[in-house]
Order: sequence, then structure tokens, then C-alpha cells
Amino acid sequence: STYFLKGIDNDSNYVSEKLENVMSLIWAQDNKTVYYTKPEEKTIREYRLYKHSIGNSVSQDELVFEELDKTYQIALSTSDEN
Repeated sequence: STYFLKGIDNDSNYVSEKLENVMSLIWAQDNKTVYYTKPEEKTIREYRLYKHSIGNSVSQDELVFEELDKTYQIALSTSDEN
């Protein structure tokens, strides 16, 4: 899937922030960061976790984690801090 990040205050997409080939996406609690997973091409196993900060180019996204064991995949979820 492709995700477009949008500024609600000015109703426009962040042009340089088009996230392509994404399996899962969640917002961080700071509302300025998203975490997303990317799949392996052949198996579609979610194995890479990236961090994207709003206002930065997607080319600057940080690879946070890579699951090298092919018997596992990554799953994203949020939790309540309270």
C-alpha cells in the first residue's frame, strides 16, 4: 500500500512524504512521527520497521529494526500509557 501524509490544518499532502510499499503504519504519541513496516518482495513477510518524522524526506527514514529470522515477522500496535 501507499500512504500519503496530509496536513489537516492546510488540507494538503506532504509531497515528499509519500510512503510506498508499506504493510502497517502507526502514529507515535508525539503526533510528529510514524512507524511503518515494509515486506520482503517474495514472501510479503513484514520484516523491516522504519521511523519517519513529519517534515523530513522519506529518503531520510531510519531503519529501526530488521527481523532476520524468516520464521518471524513484525507486528505493530499501540498501547495506552496509563
